[in-house]
Amino acid sequence: MPEVKGVTAHEVIKNTIEYVNKNGTDRIVWGGTIPEVIGDPASPNDYERRMIEMDNPITIVLSDPYKNWCDISDHWVGITLRETEDHLQAYNPGYVIKYSKLYRQWLEDRYFNYTYGERFLRYPYNLEQLSGKHKNVGWDINQIEKIIKLLREHPTSRKACISTWYPPTDLGNNYCPCNAFFQIREQDGLLTWTTVIRSLDVLRGLTENIFMFTLWQQYIANRLNMDVGAYKTVALNAHLYSTMVSSGYHRQILPDPYEHYDKQNIFETPFPSDEFNAIDNLLFADMNATNSDKILRKCLKLPTYWCNWKLSLVSDWYRRCGHIDKSMEILENVNNEFMFSVARRIKHGDVLDMLPFTKQREYLKKNWEI
Repeated sequence: MPEVKGVTAHEVIKNTIEYVNKNGTDRIVWGGTIPEVIGDPASPNDYERRMIEMDNPITIVLSDPYKNWCDISDHWVGITLRETEDHLQAYNPGYVIKYSKLYRQWLEDRYFNYTYGERFLRYPYNLEQLSGKHKNVGWDINQIEKIIKLLREHPTSRKACISTWYPPTDLGNNYCPCNAFFQIREQDGLLTWTTVIRSLDVLRGLTENIFMFTLWQQYIANRLNMDVGAYKTVALNAHLYSTMVSSGYHRQILPDPYEHYDKQNIFETPFPSDEFNAIDNLLFADMNATNSDKILRKCLKLPTYWCNWKLSLVSDWYRRCGHIDKSMEILENVNNEFMFSVARRIKHGDVLDMLPFTKQREYLKKNWEI
């Protein structure tokens, strides 16, 4: 099986895009995950679409999972942060629906067919179809905790596997998990992670997958007092949508930002689920930015990594609500240059990429746009 490798997420995703574009076959394929009711004309995920796809599986290897941020497909950064919060808290539908225009229908339904967080932490033992929607009416299985228990007792076990596929509802359903199976193993004293994915959009999906699942890898490794090894993806179908290629979107040449990334174990302190939840409850009700100072104070009490994460999203929320001054005030409190680069990418185009980091704050203040 061919392997595509990289040290950083940026490198491995760039290499994967180039590999699929060079070696894939251009054809029309049926499928997608975004329902017709969404009606988003910008989405390449509806109905039959032309794509460049690999005829055989490939393996994608990220050798340093700590370097899991990637600037490619940077307009998805905000969604990645929100979805990962939902993921770590097992939310369904979660706060991401308040952050993206794509999920208006699901906001009304109040339930997704699945979320990865729910399948990881509350895998449904039994589902019933109620009013046209599947609801969990059985036991919840926390697969992460079972994995940790198994690896504590048998560190070299090959049975530490997670499934997100639920046949009663996923087979024949247009909206079903792409990432279907995971194996977590100790190899040479390091915790490795392998994701098996049935269908992979290497331009957009791979970025989010690497970020979310390497955080889980780091979380489990920390619980087991181990360091992380390689993060691998076995893509049964890797593809690029032809419209993205024809537009040149896949050729973004962006700098690798990891010289500004302070490598750390972010799970030395627990994921601040309750604090994130409290901040979001205030934030989404704060359309007029009247509570921005209170929200800022709550963010600044978080551990550094999570503080920068939440400040980035709080700043973007106020920008979306039209409160540009408040958004800038929040942004100015991001105190890590790498996370600052993430924050401003949520808010601005790629023009800043050619500027030194020391000049970017000055540029933003002078050229802020909604």
